[in-house]
Amino acid sequence: MTAILIFAAIGFLILAYILAPFMKPEQAWLGTSSEEDESIASLKVKKDSFLRAIKDIDFEYASKKINDADYRGLKNHYSLKAADIIEKLEKMQDVNTDKNREE
Repeated sequence: MTAILIFAAIGFLILAYILAPFMKPEQAWLGTSSEEDESIASLKVKKDSFLRAIKDIDFEYASKKINDADYRGLKNHYSLKAADIIEKLEKMQDVNTDKNREE
């Protein structure tokens, strides 16, 4: 009789351990994100890439590896792209701020 009670208690504990995760309320899984979050992350990567390119261009120019005309053209090109990305990021963050205020 004691063996049956011990076996039943152990079985109950094992069953409770296995079913415990299903009894918790739903939680967002780590690593999942909305399309908006992914878009913001993608824009941040692009912004960092353009800013890094500008630093590289400045270094190349200081090292006399590129001429004045190329430097001005490349710096202007990447500066405009970086500014465009920064503007998009600011707009998205403003939209997120407005959404949070409404909630």
